[in-house]
Amino acid sequence: MAIAFLMTMSIALSYFGAKESVLLLTPQLKLSSVEDAAQNHKSRIATLEGRLSEIKKIQSWKGILTPKGQKTYNRVTEQIAQVETDMLENTNRLNEKNDQLLVKHSNSTSVNASVFGILTLILDVSLLFLLGFTEYYDYRSLAEFVKQDNNRKKQSPQAQGISTSMDSSKYSDLGGSNFVATTNNGIDKRVLELAIKNAKANFQAYDAKMRNGEGNSETNEKGKLRWAGELEQLEARLQVV
Repeated sequence: MAIAFLMTMSIALSYFGAKESVLLLTPQLKLSSVEDAAQNHKSRIATLEGRLSEIKKIQSWKGILTPKGQKTYNRVTEQIAQVETDMLENTNRLNEKNDQLLVKHSNSTSVNASVFGILTLILDVSLLFLLGFTEYYDYRSLAEFVKQDNNRKKQSPQAQGISTSMDSSKYSDLGGSNFVATTNNGIDKRVLELAIKNAKANFQAYDAKMRNGEGNSETNEKGKLRWAGELEQLEARLQVV
């Protein structure tokens, strides 16, 4: 129960951590500066307002604008209003464009985060499946070996001691080299050789995973030790044959 809980927590942390990492590591979107765009309009407005002050000083009489000065003043005032209108339209256009870019960037980042999270989830589940399959394969290999051992004992109890007591003439009568000699415990040499081959393959598989940094290091170490012990026992039994 505790192992299942820890595995679930690990997968959940990997999934949500992957999504969060994409959100944090994605570069911020560079938006157009509204203030910089409006600065040019503000400079022009300031220039036009300076002209208004000059018109009041030059084209006025006793603080009242002359008819010509009034026309010039009105024309400059209209220019200021037009520049302010252009500045407002440009500002609104830039704000709208920035808002669209922000929405698009946010949606794209969210999709990338979800995809990366799902990919991480698939990889974690696949890793657990492969580790489980490896353990199941080891178990089935050992179970098959034990099953063959037991079947050999049940089917040929009378064959115990044949390889040590049978003379050459009787050996010829049983088919020469095609006769499979058995050990005193009823397991033939071929079965032991197959078991040794299987044990070596499993030992090498765990060793390769350790060298390549695959899987859990503790599990790989235990697997190597277990199959090294199994291999040692099998080779010792093979020497008895």
